[in-house]
Amino acid sequence: MISKRLLVAMFAVFLAAIAPARQADASVHMISLDGARYDDNGFVPMPQSCGAMQPGLCTVAGSGVVRWIGALTGWSEYHAYAHYDPASGRVLADIWERFVTVRVDGCGVGSILTHGSAVVDPHDQNPTTGAIRFHATWSFVDGTGTGDLAKISNGRFATDGAFELPTFANHGTISGTLTCAR
Repeated sequence: MISKRLLVAMFAVFLAAIAPARQADASVHMISLDGARYDDNGFVPMPQSCGAMQPGLCTVAGSGVVRWIGALTGWSEYHAYAHYDPASGRVLADIWERFVTVRVDGCGVGSILTHGSAVVDPHDQNPTTGAIRFHATWSFVDGTGTGDLAKISNGRFATDGAFELPTFANHGTISGTLTCAR
């Protein structure tokens, strides 16, 4: 009679023989963006439309330039489109941000495009400074990398920040990753 131990050992050997070898994909690596700092001196929100048929529902647009230091070092420019949602009392934004000239630690130099969204609650103000808090997330737009950054295949990052009034300046750090081919 075959013992349980021998049966388990034989089964383990059988599985090892038929299972494909699992190796870490050495052709790509994850780059941490945690702690990369951004400095945005603000923008002037430009009203796009406000409907008499839907009071309180307005759209605004804004553009600006951001300086980056850390795992991302360089400059980006963004275009944001936002609208007030009367049902939730929040401002919802859609953001397109081109990192015009940027160095990504562990990947190289070039440009990339990201697409993001932000949620701003005008009632969530810092009682001391009056700054309005927001949460934003961005994703890398596949195929938009240039130079060394054409090797980027994936990426996401986020921040929790606050708009300083009246300029909408905001400064802080991000957390997230980019995936870059070696």
